[in-house]
Amino acid sequence: MRYVLSTIAVVLIYLPLSLAEAPRRGREAAGQSPSGSKIRKKADQAAAKGLAWLLAVQKANGSWPAYGRKPTTRNMNRYIRYYYYPAGPSAVAAAALADNGMTLEDKPLANAMNWLDKPDFPGRPKGWQPFKTHSLEMLCRAWLAARRLDDKRASEHLDDYSRRVMRSTKNGEYWYNCINKPPRYGDNANGLSALRGVYAAALGGTDISRRYWTTCGHHWLKNQNDDGGWDYGLPSSRSSRMTMTAAGALAMAMCMQQGSTPATFARCNSPASPPALESLRCCRQYIDECLPYALSMSRKGAALDRTMKRRAIIPPRRIPYAADILAGVSNLLGWETYGGHRWRDGMVTQLLRRQECNGSWDSTVSSTAMAVRFLLDCRRPLALSVLQHGGDWNNRPHAILNLLQWMQKNTKLSLRWQQLRPDETRYLNRAPVAVLTGSIAPELTDRQGDDLKTFLAGGGKLLAVQEGTRGNFDRAIREMFVELYPDTRIKPVPRDHALWKTMFPVTRDKLTMWMIADGNNVKAVYIDTDITKVWQSGRTDERSEWAWHAGTNVIAWLGAEKLIAPPALKPPTIAKPTIVREDRTQTDDGPQDAQPAEPPADEQPPADEQPPADEQPPARKPEPEAPEPSEEDDSDGAGGW
Repeated sequence: MRYVLSTIAVVLIYLPLSLAEAPRRGREAAGQSPSGSKIRKKADQAAAKGLAWLLAVQKANGSWPAYGRKPTTRNMNRYIRYYYYPAGPSAVAAAALADNGMTLEDKPLANAMNWLDKPDFPGRPKGWQPFKTHSLEMLCRAWLAARRLDDKRASEHLDDYSRRVMRSTKNGEYWYNCINKPPRYGDNANGLSALRGVYAAALGGTDISRRYWTTCGHHWLKNQNDDGGWDYGLPSSRSSRMTMTAAGALAMAMCMQQGSTPATFARCNSPASPPALESLRCCRQYIDECLPYALSMSRKGAALDRTMKRRAIIPPRRIPYAADILAGVSNLLGWETYGGHRWRDGMVTQLLRRQECNGSWDSTVSSTAMAVRFLLDCRRPLALSVLQHGGDWNNRPHAILNLLQWMQKNTKLSLRWQQLRPDETRYLNRAPVAVLTGSIAPELTDRQGDDLKTFLAGGGKLLAVQEGTRGNFDRAIREMFVELYPDTRIKPVPRDHALWKTMFPVTRDKLTMWMIADGNNVKAVYIDTDITKVWQSGRTDERSEWAWHAGTNVIAWLGAEKLIAPPALKPPTIAKPTIVREDRTQTDDGPQDAQPAEPPADEQPPADEQPPADEQPPARKPEPEAPEPSEEDDSDGAGGW
């Protein structure tokens, strides 16, 4: 009797717990953590409060408070040159408003863009334009965000600012001023800002010489430290930092994509690996080890020695700046996980902890706007998961990125993607479509195969694309489809199917597509035409538009409603804040009272803005000038660095 009563008691206690666990297990099987929806809701609320704070501190003329120390009668000459930055905060704040879906019909964004079109503030001559490196980056990114609203003005400013930046270097090195002449020495923080500004102009349609990208790529490749990271200056100090390592990865990614010729990475199964790819591989190892520790996502970082811990730490006031850089790396390279952890979750948690009661971050416009832009970027749908397998999965490393950028420019779809290593396929269900590419048979591990079957059984879609014509990829994919879908046979996509006309009409006869479908439900698509070669090249003429149209149709059809972006946030109404910090300097090692090193005597024009998010590098001794780069044709080996 006692045994029966104890059994009944155990059942009554654990049955409700098991029933409560069932929804949690279901969410985990679907790729959602138990607190994932709560974190996303809190992130949206934080972004809305940040937008409300930005709108509250906006001035009547459309600008935002400057960054840096206000000049006085005694220090007018010194501070107006080095520490007073009025245009950069306004640019990044305007970009945040545009990212949230505001148009020029909305008064806050219209006033902001009108002010950025002709900056006007006391003490400046009429017609003055900013020329600080960090300012030009923010201005280019702001006009890129507003390009869909006002293409003519945006194109003019992107051309002007990018030319000014490119004329201010000869070996890829930058200092605080861009005054149409190379600096005597520079640092990597300004170098990244210059590259991001020119990259924004390139996305906006400005024609940038391939030689510029290869020159900058060589500079960053040369300055990489032995541990795979970067510091603020030349590698003589050998003290890599987490933020600057992410900056190096972003710089290398931009230079690789823009500096590659159409023939680069076009040959399938090539044994040669360009130095840039090897550089990124070493860089990711550094971030895999340090970032989980920096964001407190794992105890793995506890095994780091004291020196590595110091290098991995991201100063609290620099978190919005680090989030902005890491988001750029993720969007270009698809690096959504580090050390087996989803870094965005850890970064969102850090930002939520750092947000102040008034909705801002550190009560500064630059930090708040960058944090808001990161949170808005996290709201973009994650569309594709590219599987890294034992075959030649990386023949065309820029193909998927180029396709998604083309879709963002020519459609209303703004999507993200991720690369999944063999031990990260448990995150397949975060995106609706899994992608397999290559020219030889893909070699999947047992874990990859099991996770892929689970993903497809849960409603996921598969896109396979053959690259080249000489490998055995075709036969291997058809055999894989038989194993994955034993009850359904692969068949050609009929010409009257919606895949040929979902968003763009595709009439190319030589393009053949196959599908696994159960009625109208398309489970998998296989393209046996070398379409990624066009995506990799970036050609968008009439002879190549079929490839972009077909890729857009397939992704839109397979992703369906999961690719619909969430609605714009509605900022709450708050009272106008009384405190907006304008006086703070910060370096990677903490607050510094010492002033940064002054530029040479021939670089003494008045400056305009402070670097965003306290990006003040330590003082450095001038380095000797590097030799002038050799004049070579853009097509001779460009992109192979």
